[in-house]
Amino acid sequence: MKSCDELAAGTDDPDRPKSVKGVKLGRIEASAAIEACRAAASAYTSLRRLDYQLGRAYDRAERAKEAFAAYDRTAKAGSFAAMNNLATLYEYGQGVKGSRRLCGPDGSQKAGHLAPQVLGLPRQLGGGGEHLLGCRARLFRGLGLN
Repeated sequence: MKSCDELAAGTDDPDRPKSVKGVKLGRIEASAAIEACRAAASAYTSLRRLDYQLGRAYDRAERAKEAFAAYDRTAKAGSFAAMNNLATLYEYGQGVKGSRRLCGPDGSQKAGHLAPQVLGLPRQLGGGGEHLLGCRARLFRGLGLN
């Protein structure tokens, strides 16, 4: 568990232990983090942060389907950080079938393809360009979340 925390804990993850500094996504050593976090997540199934960190490691390795699966498990367990990353994967259509992409490349909302996970997002999501934030704002407004 300690190796997973040191290799892939998010700097902005509220579930990160206070004693762990955290690693920016671009600095994750993907192969080592995947190995450590896969083992830790299997051994400590009640600690949602480990699946989130596994998702970050997969994300860094550009393995979107695996990242999506790990973030999805963690989002369902209530992780705000995982919900944010999962929403980003939906936005860009990564790890999901293209028809489930939420926002077009120009920021236009794709009607009728709202991901269930977006319904649970409790805070404004960061990341993406201004056009994507506009799409997210329209999605939230349409769901009554603004």
